Amino acid sequence: MKNTVKQCPNCHLRTEKEDDFFCSQCGTILEILPNSCEVCKAELGPDMKFCSKCGAKAPSPVQPSQERINRIMADYLYDKGKAINLTNPDASFRCMKKAAELGRNEAIIELGIYYYNQKNYEEAVECFRKTETFARSKYMLGMCYLLGKSDEKDEKEAVKWFKEAAEQGDTISQLELGECYLFGKGVEKDEKEAVKWFKEAAEQGHGTAIYRLREMGVDVSEYKPKQRKWS
Repeated sequence: MKNTVKQCPNCHLRTEKEDDFFCSQCGTILEILPNSCEVCKAELGPDMKFCSKCGAKAPSPVQPSQERINRIMADYLYDKGKAINLTNPDASFRCMKKAAELGRNEAIIELGIYYYNQKNYEEAVECFRKTETFARSKYMLGMCYLLGKSDEKDEKEAVKWFKEAAEQGDTISQLELGECYLFGKGVEKDEKEAVKWFKEAAEQGHGTAIYRLREMGVDVSEYKPKQRKWS
């Protein structure tokens, strides 16, 4: 099967790279050049105006759909925002905000965390609500309720969100849920349940969970701390 050829409609630069969506010279979104005849399905070269087999006129270059363009732009802005987060946080915020407006869920979460750190809890909660199927957003909603950010403090509601995220395998939520059971925050104290969730987090290498288990007299020799990753 022939590779898809893309071409810039402005400067006519071409590429066959699958991951290229923007012209490397002018930044315009690339068009997809037709590679087969619509009539007889024969292969077409990128410069062919007519099919050499049946004589039919070659199709026009295809512009990606608006949905596809939005997704490409959102992915580009999100990746750019992540890359410059530490060196240029203001520019990173602008990229994330635009990517969030284009529907990139991870950008909406990052935007929520930015608002949270800026103590703009109302905007933060709105972002987390929009992405509440994601474990990271569930964890952040749990923290908002646990600490009384935006809404009134509600430890039971916090436990609900921590549990949902913990069941999705999020280590920090497993730790927080264990803490809630250990200290009776939003639930009755239950050391057995606390150990269960600390073990879940410890199995994924969460250092604090391993420390908690050791404090509670649990053998932790099988657990090794490692860098935490978000679900």
